[in-house]
Amino acid sequence: MSKLFRTVCVAALLGALIMAGGCGGGGDDAPAVQTISQTTPAIAATVNPNGTATTGTSATTVTTAPGTTGYLATVSTTLPPSTIITAKNADGTTKALTAPPSFTFTAPVDSTATKSGTSGVPVPSGFLAVGSTVGAVDVQLTGAASATFNPAITITIPVPGKAVGSTVAVYTVAGTTYTLLGNFPVTTAGFVSFPVTSLSWKVCDPTFTTPTGTTGSGGGS
Repeated sequence: MSKLFRTVCVAALLGALIMAGGCGGGGDDAPAVQTISQTTPAIAATVNPNGTATTGTSATTVTTAPGTTGYLATVSTTLPPSTIITAKNADGTTKALTAPPSFTFTAPVDSTATKSGTSGVPVPSGFLAVGSTVGAVDVQLTGAASATFNPAITITIPVPGKAVGSTVAVYTVAGTTYTLLGNFPVTTAGFVSFPVTSLSWKVCDPTFTTPTGTTGSGGGS
C-alpha cells in the first residue's frame, strides 16, 4: 500500500509539473504592443507660482529627441510666444507643474515613415475596427492626464502620400467619440498642421469596419 501511495504521489507531481509548463508557454499568446511612444525634450517654458508654465517671447517648436526614427521622427508641436500651459489631473483639477513639461507622442505600432497605421487607434462605438488612417498620433503632456493651452498650439503630423493642395479631415478623439476638428490643407507634401487647445488622439481621414464588413467615415460634425 505504501508503494502504491508513493507511485500515485509521483504521478500527481509529474502531472502538476507538466501543467505548469503548459501554462508558462501561454506567454507566446500575449497581445502585441499596439503603439509606440516617444517623449520630447522639455518645453522651453517658465514655471509660474500657480503651477502653470509659460513659453518665451518667440515661437517654440518641440520635436522628438534626436535620432528618433520612423513615423514619430517628424511629429512636432509649435507653441506661440507666451503660451500658457495648464496640466490637468484625471479629475480635471489643475496639476501643479514643478519643472518645464515635455510632450509624449504616440503612434500606431504598424506606422512607418511611409504610411500611417491603425493599431491602437480608438475604435468608435458601432464599429468593429479602424480600417485605415492617413495619419494618427496621440499627443499628451508627459505625466499629466490632460492639458490645455492658451493660445492654441499647432500640431504637425505626417500624412504620407498627401500632395500639396489636398485636404485632410482631422478628427479629435475623446474616448470612443470622434469629432471633426476641421478640414486642413496640406501645405508641405506629406504633412498636415492643425491648431488645438487640448490634447488627445488626432486621426486623419479614418475609415472603420462595420458589422456588415463595409467601411465608413468617423462621423462628427
